[in-house]
This record gives sequence, structure tokens and C-alpha cells, in this order.
Amino acid sequence: MHPVKIEVMDVYHRDAFLTFTRWPEAVARQNISDLQSLVSLPNEDQFSMLQKTVHWLMELASDLISYTYLYIL
Repeated sequence: MHPVKIEVMDVYHRDAFLTFTRWPEAVARQNISDLQSLVSLPNEDQFSMLQKTVHWLMELASDLISYTYLYIL
């Protein structure tokens, strides 16, 4: 599958993804600012423990390497 490079953005173009998922119909009556908040990056106060949690999970995963048999790796 080769990606298609769009030179000029056609806002009325419906590709296979939009046709299959019916995404435009799902968001047609939604408030734009509500939709933007769903896809925006979190604020500083949101997910405050996320960085520490990911770091902890990475440490746990890397600790398992020393317990993994060589033929599995």
C-alpha cells in the first residue's frame, strides 16, 4: 500500500476511511471545541502520574531481561 500525497486539501473529498467509518456523520452535530478537547494534549495537571508510571513500567520490563532465557531472546 502506497500513501497518497495530497497536494491541495479538498475538504469535500471522502476517502475510503471516511466512507467506511462514517466518521463525518458521527461528528456532524458535535461542538467543535468539545471535539478539539478530545484530541488535544493533556495539561500539566492532567495525568500527573503518567510519566512516573511509564518510567516504572519500563524499569519493570527491563528488569525481566535478566530473567529471560537466552534462547527466547
